[in-house]
Amino acid sequence: MGRPARSARVAEPLFPIGRVVKKAERNEHQLKKTEPGTEWWRRSQDRLSLSFVPDKVLGRESEALQLKDTLEGILKADRGGAVYVSGLPGTGKTLTVKNALREVGYRSIWVNCASQGEPRAIYGTLCDRIKGSTTSESTEANLIATLSKKGKKTILVLDELDFLITRDLSLLYAVFELPKKCSEAIVLGIANSVDLPERLLPWLRACQSVPVVFPFRPYTSDAMEKIILQRIEKDVMDLPAIKLCAKKTAAVNGDVRLALDVCRAAIDSVKNKPSRPKTFIAEIVRIFESRGSVSGVRRIMENLPIQQQVMLCSFVRKLSDQKRKEATLGSVYDEYQPMSLRAGTSSLTFGEFSNICNSSLSQTGLVEVAEAKLVKRNPAGRSPRRQSSLTSPRTKLLRLCVAEADVRECFQARRLLRDLLPSA
Repeated sequence: MGRPARSARVAEPLFPIGRVVKKAERNEHQLKKTEPGTEWWRRSQDRLSLSFVPDKVLGRESEALQLKDTLEGILKADRGGAVYVSGLPGTGKTLTVKNALREVGYRSIWVNCASQGEPRAIYGTLCDRIKGSTTSESTEANLIATLSKKGKKTILVLDELDFLITRDLSLLYAVFELPKKCSEAIVLGIANSVDLPERLLPWLRACQSVPVVFPFRPYTSDAMEKIILQRIEKDVMDLPAIKLCAKKTAAVNGDVRLALDVCRAAIDSVKNKPSRPKTFIAEIVRIFESRGSVSGVRRIMENLPIQQQVMLCSFVRKLSDQKRKEATLGSVYDEYQPMSLRAGTSSLTFGEFSNICNSSLSQTGLVEVAEAKLVKRNPAGRSPRRQSSLTSPRTKLLRLCVAEADVRECFQARRLLRDLLPSA
C-alpha cells in the first residue's frame, strides 16, 4: 500500500511547463468570462497574485533572448553545458527561465533544491524524475548512467541552488562539472546568491567547467511600472499611484513581488467601500509605511560578505575626498588595500576586486561600473599606445548608487566597519 503513495509524489517526471502555461491560459479564459456584475477588483486581484503566469516577460527581454540563444547553442553542440542564473529574490529569474524553456521547447527536468531533505539527495531526485521511478540510488555515477542510457540531451533545471551549498562547496563543483563528464547533461542553476560565481569560478576555471553566467539586477521603477500595468485591469488603479508604488519598491530592493503585493493589498483595502477611490496614493503610502520599507537597502548591505562590506567602506572613504559620487576603479582599489589589512581580511587582487564590483555589487544595485569618458584630443608627444592605456580596467568609473548616509548608518553598529569609514 505504501508503494503507490510514493509513486504519486513523483508522478511528474518532467517539468510541466506546457501544463503550467495551459493552466494559466485556462485561468485567463475564465477571467475573461467574468460576468458584468462581478466586483470590479476581482480580475486585477487574480492577475496580481504570484501564481499568475503572464504571456510575455517584461523588463527581462534581453536576458530571456540571450538565455534562449545560449540553450539552443548548447543543444546544437556535441557536448553538454552549464548555465548559472543569479540575482536577488523577486528579480524575475524563475519566470524568465520558464519563458526561455518554453521558447526552446526541449526536454527539461525541474527540481527545487529547497525541497531536498539532504543536499546530496539531488542525484536520486533527478534520476527519479528522468525514469519516473522512486528507487534510484542518489549518486553522481547513477545520474550519469541514467542520462547516458536515455541517449538524448536533458536540461536539468536546479532552482534554489543555494540549498546545495555545503561547507566545502564540493557538491556544487560536482553539479557544474556534470556536463563535462556526461555530454547529455545541460545544467541550469538558479540561485539568490549573487556572490556564488566568485566563490566557484577559480576551481571551475581550473577544471574548464565554467558556466555561462546570467546576472539579474534588481528591477528599475520603469520596468516595475510596466509589469504592474501588464497585470492590472484598466482603470482599476490610477497611474500616479502605480508610479509611486514602482518607485518606492525600486528604492527598497527592486523586488517586483513587493510591488505586486502592495498593489494587491491596496485594492483589497478598498474593495468593500461604497465606491472606488479616484486615487490609491494614500493607500500605497500607508502600506509602505506599515511595512517599514526603508530597510531594504540596509538589509542588502548587512547580508554582504565582510570582504564586500570593506570594499563599500573604502569606496565611501574615497568619495569623502571629492564632491562627485564616482571614482576610478583603480583609485578605489588603492584605497581598499590598506583598509583590508586594517580589517584583518585577506586582500583581493585587482582582478578579483574588479570582478566583484562588476558582478555582486552591481547586481545588488549598490554600485555601477562604467567606461571612462576619453578626452578627444591628442597632446603633443603622446604615443598611440599611451592613449589606448586610458581604457585600462583601472580607469573604469565606479559609481555609488546608494546614499553615503545609508552606508554609514548600516555599518555604524559594527565597530570594525565604523572605524574604516571617514568621519562625518
